[in-house]
Amino acid sequence: MARPVIRDEELLSVYFAVEGLAMRRSTWWRARCARPFGKMLMLRYLAMVVGLVAPLALLFSAQGCSKPCNDLNEICGSCGDATYAQDCKDIVNAGDDEVCSANVATFQSFCNDGDGAGGGTGSGCGNGQVVCDGQCVDVASSPTACGSCLNQCSGDTALCAGGECVASCPADLPTECSGGCIDVSSDPNNCGGCGTVCEAGQVCNDGSCADGCDEGDTVCDGACVNLATSTLHCGSCGNGCQGALCSAGTCSSTCAAGLVECDGTCVDTTSDPDYCGSCTNSCVDPTPACQTGICVADCAGGFSNCGGACVDTATDSTNCGTC
Repeated sequence: MARPVIRDEELLSVYFAVEGLAMRRSTWWRARCARPFGKMLMLRYLAMVVGLVAPLALLFSAQGCSKPCNDLNEICGSCGDATYAQDCKDIVNAGDDEVCSANVATFQSFCNDGDGAGGGTGSGCGNGQVVCDGQCVDVASSPTACGSCLNQCSGDTALCAGGECVASCPADLPTECSGGCIDVSSDPNNCGGCGTVCEAGQVCNDGSCADGCDEGDTVCDGACVNLATSTLHCGSCGNGCQGALCSAGTCSSTCAAGLVECDGTCVDTTSDPDYCGSCTNSCVDPTPACQTGICVADCAGGFSNCGGACVDTATDSTNCGTC
């Protein structure tokens, strides 16, 4: 936690108040202060006391704090202008008059303007990253800011997967990159391998940086994802399923009827080209599409090819009318 700012005049006022009290109340000190060396020694002792006491006194009486500023997870803004998370809504950021959003939990100088404050957004960070201590961080995979700027993974759960500290990487985020669990097939910051960052305007599609996604996939924070199965973007971009499955676009503990769990993902093995017919069968050229659980060169019988999945857009709930 940042130390409180103590102005010179505040420190001097406390100092002289203590000095004055001591000089009035103690004949022993007064007698000895008549001597130059004794006065210097006394002042040094007083300075030591003030140096320890003054910061604590100012900390616990910081303007705007409703209670001692000792819980970083509850402080919105800095102690000097702090409000607690439950009271954060509609508080004005003293830095630029920006209004703080509800329940912002950041312990630095600004609430949510993203110019160096913990947890801020809108700072120019790309691909879903946020600002933590002045750095762009992916809180979905950073072990030092897992889920939020304030949460650091350690001990038996030292890895970060989907914003949650875990002991080992789950099947849907199988690759470890610097303590974070990553899906390198779609992560634009680790596209195809750890540390491979896609250029601005590009997306990560099947492990390669590209200008766009396959038909049927959606761009979420620079990643090409299937909203029906992605545990990071389930049903919509940013809707993560911590510790749960994404089944037909809804976070759930089990897969919906007709779907099978393969590598932590709920899939339709009758049409999914990565799990065609079974969890271990993937469709590749020259038969890259999956229809009725069989890899085929192209979809037939009125079925549409949506990202390699042969579906009937007249009845398919995730591809209704079109891919």
